[in-house]
Amino acid sequence: MNFIRRPKGELIQWLMLMALLVISPLFLPPEPGEKGYDAPFQTEKLQQLTKATPEVVLIGNSMTDTRVDLEVLDKFIHPYNSAFLVEHGSRSTMWYLLFKNFALNLNPPPKLVVVFFRDYDFTNPALKLTGPKLRELYSFMQPGDEQLVDLASSTQPTTRPQSIFAQKYLSEHLSNDMRRRISEWSMDFATLGQSDGAEKKLQKHLDQVFAFTELRGDVFDAGALDNDLTTNTPAPFPADPTQTLLPHFVELAKKHHIHLCFYRVKRRPDKRSVDNQNSRLTTYINDFREWAESQGCTFIDERPDPRLTLSMYGNGDHLAAPAKPAYTAIFHERIRPLLSIR
Repeated sequence: MNFIRRPKGELIQWLMLMALLVISPLFLPPEPGEKGYDAPFQTEKLQQLTKATPEVVLIGNSMTDTRVDLEVLDKFIHPYNSAFLVEHGSRSTMWYLLFKNFALNLNPPPKLVVVFFRDYDFTNPALKLTGPKLRELYSFMQPGDEQLVDLASSTQPTTRPQSIFAQKYLSEHLSNDMRRRISEWSMDFATLGQSDGAEKKLQKHLDQVFAFTELRGDVFDAGALDNDLTTNTPAPFPADPTQTLLPHFVELAKKHHIHLCFYRVKRRPDKRSVDNQNSRLTTYINDFREWAESQGCTFIDERPDPRLTLSMYGNGDHLAAPAKPAYTAIFHERIRPLLSIR
């Protein structure tokens, strides 16, 4: 068998190229969102909330604004008004920052703050504290909140320090980093030569085009992605301030004389409009309710409500837009008595 001989110079070139590919990730700058990343605060969001001066603030993720119609709700609760503090795809750490750094900055403070959640959302504050969601979280923080994020991150049982090799070469880290960089380069190229703010406008347009509400429900089940179950056997309900942010919510609410309501949404039922729930989750929810009420908070669980049928749902656990007015009327029934609590 005859082997093709390559010039020595060509072999050296190939070795140099391979070496470059191997070592180049080590020289990439750290991904924004790593510890110490300094992001500008969401001042515009705070200004919009302050201008609205709501007495009722609804905090959560897409389980919130795909259910409640604020215009309908404001008619029900007149002369009070309401506002969303919603970040899609967020979990309890973001909700705490929205409560602390936005709702509590209102003057006067809201009468009622309702936090929407699904099942075990509060069990693991480390949920959604990686990659783009972590970078986003930093823009909602104020000085001193770093300790809170460190606490939340430490509650993830699988989190452990990673070597430089793991950070730079493991496929998940490398692919996430490259996707981010390609996205940034694409945005820069698409808005090249345009006026200031063009990139922000383009990003807003893309967010609208690819929002989950624009996707087909028979193809994409948004409610099934990144659900709130962290393990197959979630731990019992925790009230330990080192394991959950719930005591921190309550502490702030008491300090500012705000009534706090934890509002559990009904997940997508089956064809019989039944939301099946195992005994472990039942115990968890009962313990959560008992603890919340012992702290002077309200706990509302809409799961048993037969009025919330499968026909009202769109993508996953999200409600379809036509169901929002009817849902808002039901929601109003539950929170109306709370508006007199101060």
